[in-house]
Amino acid sequence: MTQEEINNVADEPLIRHHRRHGQTEPFRDEGRFRTLRFWLNVIFMVAAAAGMIIWFTDYREFASYLLIGAMVPKFIEVTLRIMKL
Repeated sequence: MTQEEINNVADEPLIRHHRRHGQTEPFRDEGRFRTLRFWLNVIFMVAAAAGMIIWFTDYREFASYLLIGAMVPKFIEVTLRIMKL
């Protein structure tokens, strides 16, 4: 492969494709629960960040419960994503 061919390949935009039926349209997340999944992720990230901050302030038992509780919305989000709802 020549340098010119490598440059041409590098300049092409990367497009994610569906894996089903050989479709070539770009990947789009249009599930019914997209907004719900977004907010479940926000709850998870805020709770996990708060849990880590509290962990380093020596309230480790409370932080452990908070971190375990933060995983609940993440498990729900992952389940919705896997089920492609």
